[in-house]
Amino acid sequence: MNSILDNIHLQLSQLPIDIPVLAVMISSVTMTIFAITLWITWETTKENTKATYAQLLRSFHEDLTKRLEKNTVL
Repeated sequence: MNSILDNIHLQLSQLPIDIPVLAVMISSVTMTIFAITLWITWETTKENTKATYAQLLRSFHEDLTKRLEKNTVL
C-alpha cells in the first residue's frame, strides 16, 4: 500500500502544475458539474410542476363542465 502511495506522490511531484493549482482546477470542474446537474434538476422539476398543474386544471375543467351540463338538464 505504501509503495502505491509513494508512486502516486512521485508522479504528482513530477507534474508541471503545483498541487494547490491542481486541487483548485479539480474543485472548479467538480463545482461546474454540480451546478449543471442542479440546473438540469431545477428545470426538470419546473416542467413536472407545470405538467401537474395543467393536469389538475384539466381535471377541474372537466368536472365543472360535467356539473354545468347536469345543471342545464335540471
